[in-house]
Amino acid sequence: MNNTNNTMANIIKQLDGLNDTDLIELNAQIIRKLKTIRATQAAELKSTLKVGDKVTWNCRQGSKEGVIYKVNRKKAIVEVNGEGWNVPLGMLKKVV
Repeated sequence: MNNTNNTMANIIKQLDGLNDTDLIELNAQIIRKLKTIRATQAAELKSTLKVGDKVTWNCRQGSKEGVIYKVNRKKAIVEVNGEGWNVPLGMLKKVV
């Protein structure tokens, strides 16, 4: 077992010793960290995407492909067969 797995196993074992208040605070900290990671990823992706780029993503209807019409802070408007889709940047993959 590597160091990361050991750390995770220890954290999971320690959860049993926490009360409701501690668990709520831990959850809030985890949510903040996830939001920071996702914001950083979105910013990095935004710098690589521009209007006119062909992109693909997966949704409930299956895989979609379209062209970026507009890039916003966290989402892009992607045109697919004349229809605009508001897609989170993290879901988009640039078609090369």
